[in-house]
Amino acid sequence: MSRAIVEARASCSLKPLVFLLLYAQRFPVNNRLILGRIGGKCTYCLSALLLFNKDIVAFLLTIDSQATLMNDHFPLSVLVTRAREHSQRSFATDALRQVKSDRVLAEVTDDGLLVRGMTELDLETVCLALAEVTSGLEFRDFRVEYMGHGSAMEEPYYLITVTVPEERMGNVMGDLSVRRGLITAVDDSSDGKTIKAEAPVAECMGYSTALRLLTRGTAHFVFEFIGYRPCWPPRTGGDPVNGA
Repeated sequence: MSRAIVEARASCSLKPLVFLLLYAQRFPVNNRLILGRIGGKCTYCLSALLLFNKDIVAFLLTIDSQATLMNDHFPLSVLVTRAREHSQRSFATDALRQVKSDRVLAEVTDDGLLVRGMTELDLETVCLALAEVTSGLEFRDFRVEYMGHGSAMEEPYYLITVTVPEERMGNVMGDLSVRRGLITAVDDSSDGKTIKAEAPVAECMGYSTALRLLTRGTAHFVFEFIGYRPCWPPRTGGDPVNGA
């Protein structure tokens, strides 16, 4: 008997994990991701299952990689530089120490400090914090992170949840439609109506200001990154990062 199987049996029982895997396909995708990550953390169990059923392990690793993409990928980025700096990499190394937020991922590059985040607010908060402690900073336009190229290009999407007084609901829904948003639910709430929609991140730039003007400051919203989907209409040229 292989050492991997011996260690697996010594560390935990395989029966509960196998039971979960056999029934994983019956659950919605989100629950399958959770089940996959449970299995993905059991290194020894994976080694044993690889010998028992390679198809199960392939399924587990695939959905675990999808979950990692959802958790670790940031759909927006901004490049921070400093005017008249001899070395932007040196500046970025120093600036990185000032980034305290756990809602962004900052990376030192030859061109400056590349900051990635989930929303505009996340990036704006970091930029303002850096500007308070360092003079002469320059911020490029926020960029949407696309994936793929040509007709296979995919763009990031948000789930938008907007709570708005009922008399302003029509304005909000019309604006979401213009932004290529798909309305998925409209429910009653204590503040009026709660609207849920899925829309491309590129179409949501400046949404906070637009919503404030549409509702006279009576609505509030939440963005949740939900992954990548094929661009529609398909992009055939232009700058995929800026969405030109």
